[in-house]
Amino acid sequence: MPYIFLIVYLANLMSLSIFVDKQTSKGLTSPSDELYDSLININLNIAEGLMEGE
Repeated sequence: MPYIFLIVYLANLMSLSIFVDKQTSKGLTSPSDELYDSLININLNIAEGLMEGE
């Protein structure tokens, strides 16, 4: 049963990485403040979560 949590965690991580990849590609072809703000927000949230682990 604990493996299901790992599978869900990895699936969410893959979904996030695919989203970031698509948004980054979109930002290179048609940049916008809203797009960059969303990527910056994701980055800040990940960094905040990693800092909680210390």
